[in-house]
Amino acid sequence: IAIYESMPEVEVLAQVHDSLLMQVPTAKTVYYKHAIMDLARTISVPYEDPLVIPLGVKQSEISWGDCA
Repeated sequence: IAIYESMPEVEVLAQVHDSLLMQVPTAKTVYYKHAIMDLARTISVPYEDPLVIPLGVKQSEISWGDCA
């Protein structure tokens, strides 16, 4: 929801369990990679000891199947 609301130009194509498949403009890949990671780091599960889920990003200019 945070990505959808703050970055409408990012297309979330699929969500499966704990992953998202997104599409961003190729010319701004580095910008969006860092912006999404920064945004995700600010999200925590509000337990007594807050839970912040680790994040990783893979990318490809060919297809999601070629992500490295």
